[in-house]
Amino acid sequence: MTLSLVDVGTTANDGTGDPLRTAFQTVNTALTAVNNAVVVGTGTTTFKDDSGTYGVAVASNGDVTFTNAGGTVGMTWDASAYSNTGGLGIGTLTPTAPLHISQNTGEGTPATPFQAVIQNNSSGNGSSLLILGSNTGGSNLYFGDYNQVYIGGINYDHSANTMTFRIANNERIKINSAGDLTILNDTLNIATQATPATASATGVKGDIQHDTNYIYVCTATNTWKRAAIATW
Repeated sequence: MTLSLVDVGTTANDGTGDPLRTAFQTVNTALTAVNNAVVVGTGTTTFKDDSGTYGVAVASNGDVTFTNAGGTVGMTWDASAYSNTGGLGIGTLTPTAPLHISQNTGEGTPATPFQAVIQNNSSGNGSSLLILGSNTGGSNLYFGDYNQVYIGGINYDHSANTMTFRIANNERIKINSAGDLTILNDTLNIATQATPATASATGVKGDIQHDTNYIYVCTATNTWKRAAIATW
């Protein structure tokens, strides 16, 4: 609210200022407004909005709490949290880490589902840049599209349980939940040639090498077999 000032006139005792009663009424109005906005309690000072619903409370131990409508937790700085080094809580009164983000339910522990969103100017989760915890609880981290992790071309689709590697936004490699690897092209290129020194050379089952004349496959630990290759 806008506060009025006492009219003290132009010069001392010129008779143009407010009467004494009017002056103290103005002072009382100002004091009432200040009292509604700032409440000094036992160990806590509270700053309220015009409606009298407080928005910021400062405790004597250094705790600062920002609230909505006096009940729903917005944000708090707990000076004694996290081994007395302090913790910032968003959506919780009792942060358990230097930065603790939670929904309004489940104060003190991350709500289910835990959610923190960094979003662009578009609306909806599908346009978010970073989400930690989906609003359905389906995944713990994803970038970009809903229920997915997309990091510089690596895309995890939770609904299909597949990991996809993309180049120029086109799928090139896919790994499913069983560990099967699919190369979504017609060529597999192992650029460097190598030849096992002997059939018992060091190797791990599944290793593949090739040279000009053979393809070598390690079929068991330190056990290699080969197949001849030729032109046509």
